[in-house]
Amino acid sequence: AVVSTQSTWAEYEEKHRARVEQITRTEEMVVALGAQSATSSNHLEHLRANCREIDAKVMQLKADKQKEKGKAMKTQQELNALKNSGKDKLAAFGSMMPKLVRRSEDRSPDPLWTLGRIST
Repeated sequence: AVVSTQSTWAEYEEKHRARVEQITRTEEMVVALGAQSATSSNHLEHLRANCREIDAKVMQLKADKQKEKGKAMKTQQELNALKNSGKDKLAAFGSMMPKLVRRSEDRSPDPLWTLGRIST
């Protein structure tokens, strides 16, 4: 009966030691996975910040492009006005002169009254 108790006790000790080792390995794995998760979360936050920064840059570039497009259109209009000014003697007095004269001729027999009305 003593031999049987000793072998049972030895089996218990061996199984207990194996369980403790398994628990230790599992706890170490939990710690390692937690660290890996924290690192991944940190990387994800950096990527999100980079995306926000890139989105802001893209929006700024689009705004700059639109601004430059407006400048180009204005320059083209000025160029066209200069080209047309060679054909129109009134344009030599300013790009708005032909328009002012047309409006005055269309609306009133008194050009001074019309010019005052247009300028205000």
